[in-house]
Amino acid sequence: MENNEKDCTDQYFECTSECDVNDKECEDACVEELKECDIPEPDWREEYKAYTSSRYELDLLENGPKSLSQSWMMGALHNKWKKIKGIKDPEPPDVSSSLQEWEESIKKYEQ
Repeated sequence: MENNEKDCTDQYFECTSECDVNDKECEDACVEELKECDIPEPDWREEYKAYTSSRYELDLLENGPKSLSQSWMMGALHNKWKKIKGIKDPEPPDVSSSLQEWEESIKKYEQ
């Protein structure tokens, strides 16, 4: 890191390294500290202004959406910004199952 400030992950690992191996309370306190940690989010609207010259898009980025269709456009602009920055949304978990898997899971309750 360029500056001397620690990010939330560093703070969490430092906190847990001070806990005893079986000290659940200490680990829980570190998790709570991590939840409260302020993670700065980039101002994507300001950054995206450098990538567009459209007056409509610039006005939308400055003043925000005023209608449903403008909010859709704002979402599209946000997705373009994420693509430019190389930010990928995580893949959704595979929650599919087969009938065979379901029947096997039921067998343990039938006994």
